[in-house]
Amino acid sequence: MNKVIFFALLILGIGIVGVVAVTFFQSSFSKVEIHKEERVEKDKVEDIEINTSSADVEVVPSESDEIAILLDGKINKDLEDKYKFEVGHSHKKLNINFILDENTIGIKLGSVQDTTLQVKVPNKVLNDLQITTSSGDISIDRLKANEIIVKSTSGDQSIIGSEAGDHIALSSTSGSIKTKENTVNTAEFVTTSGKIDTEHLSSKNAVFETSSGDIVFNGEQLKSDMEFTTSSGDVAINFSQTPESVKVDFKGSSGEPNISVDGLLFEDKSENSAVGVKGNGEYEVKVRTSSGDLTLE
Repeated sequence: MNKVIFFALLILGIGIVGVVAVTFFQSSFSKVEIHKEERVEKDKVEDIEINTSSADVEVVPSESDEIAILLDGKINKDLEDKYKFEVGHSHKKLNINFILDENTIGIKLGSVQDTTLQVKVPNKVLNDLQITTSSGDISIDRLKANEIIVKSTSGDQSIIGSEAGDHIALSSTSGSIKTKENTVNTAEFVTTSGKIDTEHLSSKNAVFETSSGDIVFNGEQLKSDMEFTTSSGDVAINFSQTPESVKVDFKGSSGEPNISVDGLLFEDKSENSAVGVKGNGEYEVKVRTSSGDLTLE
């Protein structure tokens, strides 16, 4: 009889724990709508700095006289009070933060990956734009600035139709980097395991670096020095117009070169290296790989 009562109480206890657990997790992972908006006059801003944890970031053009900051999406109910949305403005600098409050005590379950932070920038040239995020994607569309710096951990980056009078630096750990039709003075694109895909980049100097990701570059004409570095990823470079004056310098450990440039005279060529010059070698294409191959045409 005592054993029957014991097992009955045990089953009842397990049932209560199960109900409590289900209720807890349903509450933690249920989502609520989030909508926030701030505006700042464009003439009061020269620099913009954006910091987020996992929300996506979009920087887009606007016809307004104000810079609009819009936070929209869904967030897990358990995280609603654990994230801080702050917009600060001081000395011509606009600071935008949507980050986890590190002072919050308790279990942090769920995510904010269904949330987008959009910044609408009027037609003006910024001095400096900096964006930092952990797992959120970043996209920049038709922005003009003196300097653009973007950093992410696992989020992808997309920069389209933008101008940087001085320098653009894009870096990501495992996310990919994609750029198209950008005009800059100097460029530096770095990722660890993500792919770098660049199309129609106009610059005086460009550096591309990745560990295990591939690098793809498509352009019309060669107009600058370019440097590509990868460990196990391949490098593919294509120009729609054959370069008139170029020096190609490739070295790989086990990677192989496949170079098809009309008029290129090879000074040295082996299974894992190649040096060739056309014209007076005005622009240099330098490629370093470990096991990655090079395709240049």
